[in-house]
Amino acid sequence: ALELGALDFVAKPGAAPGEKLNVIREELIAKVEMVQRLRPAVSPDGARRTVSTVLRTVPKDDSRPLPLQDTPRKVVVIAASTGGPSALVDVFSSFRSDTPIAVLVVQHMPARFTRTFAERLDRLGGIRVSEAVDGHRLRAGRALVSPGGTCVDVVRVPDGFAVRVGEPRLSDRYVPSADRALTTAAEATKGRLIAVVLTGMGDDGAVGVKAVKAAGGTLVVQTPSDALIDGMPRNAMLAGGVDHELPLRFIGDRIVSLADR
Repeated sequence: ALELGALDFVAKPGAAPGEKLNVIREELIAKVEMVQRLRPAVSPDGARRTVSTVLRTVPKDDSRPLPLQDTPRKVVVIAASTGGPSALVDVFSSFRSDTPIAVLVVQHMPARFTRTFAERLDRLGGIRVSEAVDGHRLRAGRALVSPGGTCVDVVRVPDGFAVRVGEPRLSDRYVPSADRALTTAAEATKGRLIAVVLTGMGDDGAVGVKAVKAAGGTLVVQTPSDALIDGMPRNAMLAGGVDHELPLRFIGDRIVSLADR
């Protein structure tokens, strides 16, 4: 539903929701009020944006070629929230299976949905995608999706880079936290990092992009007027240091071109 244009959702309560109903009610009210305040994004030619429903699939005996080198030429961290699932499908559709990048996706999404979403991205047929597990290496030609309900750090290991998946800290305002992923990735990868901030409510990523620029990384931001929700890209731009501000349809190709340099 998110990929086809739904703005958000409220997870169904368990068999005995009890006192959680009050929390669910408040969450639902907040999200309905958010939708009321929105204006649909409009493309430069005046037409409202639509989401492609075309799904490429790969055979079960997956034989997609991988880059010659296991260590990525660039590490890409992509941050997104509301509107992110469909935007990520657009970006990932540009990736070749042998593109020499390792990707970490930080999409604000509950725990039980991130694995399914990773499988959805994997079926696009380009770069291979899975939900992140603690200790997973960041490998060229592969992408990891931050598990919902956790936060992911990027660390340097003897043969490259890996992720540490753990419980959120009190200081993590968003879960998963783009700020935390970007900050740790900047420290681990230095100038080999490409940070990408897509559509989303709030300002997650605005702190992290400062660390990215201080470490010599590259910052790509979706044009706020092109985003379904402009909060995250707008706040990333206010943080300064944007190298590439682009409409969504150009972002995937730009990441590939940056990795090929």
